Amino acid sequence: MCSIVSLLYCLLILLSINITVVTSAEANKTEIDRQALLCFKSGISSDPLGVLNSWRNTSRNFCNWSAVTCDVRHPIRVVSIDLTSMHLTGQISGCIANLTSLSQIHLADNSLSGAIPDELGMLPGLQTLMLAGNHLEGNHEFKALIFKFMVNGSLETWLHSEHYSGLPERVLSLGQRIHIAADVASALDYVHNQVSPPLVHCDLKPSNILLDKDMTARLSDFGSAKFLFPGLSVPKSLAEVGGTIGYMAPEYAMGSEIATEGDVYSFGVLLLEIVTGKHPTDDLFVDGLNLHNFAESMFPDRLAEIIDPHMAHEESQPCTEVWMQSCIVPLVALGLSCSMESPKDRPRMQDVCAKLFAIEDDFQKSHGQLLNSPCP
Repeated sequence: MCSIVSLLYCLLILLSINITVVTSAEANKTEIDRQALLCFKSGISSDPLGVLNSWRNTSRNFCNWSAVTCDVRHPIRVVSIDLTSMHLTGQISGCIANLTSLSQIHLADNSLSGAIPDELGMLPGLQTLMLAGNHLEGNHEFKALIFKFMVNGSLETWLHSEHYSGLPERVLSLGQRIHIAADVASALDYVHNQVSPPLVHCDLKPSNILLDKDMTARLSDFGSAKFLFPGLSVPKSLAEVGGTIGYMAPEYAMGSEIATEGDVYSFGVLLLEIVTGKHPTDDLFVDGLNLHNFAESMFPDRLAEIIDPHMAHEESQPCTEVWMQSCIVPLVALGLSCSMESPKDRPRMQDVCAKLFAIEDDFQKSHGQLLNSPCP
């Protein structure tokens, strides 16, 4: 009996030690969040509305501070900061990246200046970054990462509305598809070539492309994105890359480092999906067949057999051959080029943009001509 009592006593001591260690670790994370918020405040030089007055070093309960939202689970962690339109001036401090549970950052419509901190790319769960209406360095103020509520949902629901119960049948015209592809290519060109260091999205797919009321496309969900810092380590697994099967570049499965060419591959698959209406994981693709070699096997003479039938019905039937030669053939050719197996065989996004703008221009010209004269 004594030995059993002694054993129970020892177990209770070990359990109390373990609880103490866990509690200490959680408290440390909470304090890191508090200090990160105070550090962020130190970069703000003017707060005319006094929104940050509650952010005081003497206050421990930072979840009650203005504009801060915490995770209700323990430990208490900051998941959102919303300081939209607060007339703040100053700079965005890189210490904001110490808020490692942060998923939403809303800093739009202030007067913030300086560089966008590279450390933002280190936030593992960041999904929304809104910086519009400031004076930050970078073309269009990081426009590729900025989006509001998109009333037309995602491209996924337009290409595959039959998979979503409760949604009306949706049809994208050829012109809309070209415009969406050009929007996405422009955003990728921006984050690859106009942001320093370059940013790789790592999870490009239709569900991560949102459409506003004018059907302008915006990239979303940068939770898997990686800044290409010098000395960036090679991912040890596909889980570290992120991404989605069917859209992920094949070299990542071989242990290659993250690179912009991976996004180019995903864009190529996306472009072929936009034209054909087929998911890259469609049941058709078995025994080594994939969307790339499926389209390649029909290129160029049999493309009419594989284009999305909804698009074909939506466009004027007598003009199908005109659209085929001026738009669809070059679109598929570009999709095939981008989704080549070897990264070195893929074009750069700035070249992809140039080709898409040319295709869009040809479409507008031919569309105008067809409106004024019957198809040949």
